[in-house]
Amino acid sequence: MPEQEKSVWNNQNLFSNNYLEHRLQLTSLWDAQKERVNKIFEDVKNVHETIKSLNLGPGEEAGLEDKFIRPVLTLLGYEWDVHLFDEIFFLKVA
Repeated sequence: MPEQEKSVWNNQNLFSNNYLEHRLQLTSLWDAQKERVNKIFEDVKNVHETIKSLNLGPGEEAGLEDKFIRPVLTLLGYEWDVHLFDEIFFLKVA
């Protein structure tokens, strides 16, 4: 996999850059998750490549959600539920 050219985080002084760039990679958690994370990253890139040809644009948010957002959330291990809304009727007072 090619190296990322730019930082993949927006630190805003929450952590030291030294920790994020060098020390985090030495932790046991980083090592334990490396293969899994690389697989998920490749899968997300594949999903993105698949939908690029669809040229989804304004007004096609439902298609984007169905074809990209939900598959990516699934790859990341998230579950979601559709929230139905109750219709509220307003009376127009003359």
